[in-house]
Amino acid sequence: DAFMDMTFRGEVNEPITDDLDKSLAILRDARTSTLGLFPSYDEGRLESAAILAASFAAEGEESAMRTLRAQYVLGKIRLYQGRDAEAAEALQKVVDGHGEGAEDARRLLDFLFAQHLVEQE
Repeated sequence: DAFMDMTFRGEVNEPITDDLDKSLAILRDARTSTLGLFPSYDEGRLESAAILAASFAAEGEESAMRTLRAQYVLGKIRLYQGRDAEAAEALQKVVDGHGEGAEDARRLLDFLFAQHLVEQE
């Protein structure tokens, strides 16, 4: 999963400084797996992470890279939750803003459109 590689490389020893960092920390704790396979997520923690990512995205400039990263994180969380329309909205902002993860966001959007999980505008 490209998101996991991008976000969770190595140990993070930096202090948590904002809602995006808090969101990523909660998201990291929300994920469990068996032998590194079959990931599952704690719904309460996912929602907490989503709220923080959405808050961070709402406060920043729409084109700022960290704001677009927050949108990407929010999009992935909404996908994990099965909230496809909300995921598509966040991922489209990443694609439109050419943010980090835009190629992955485009592939995810294409999948959602191809599977008719969301309507293409």
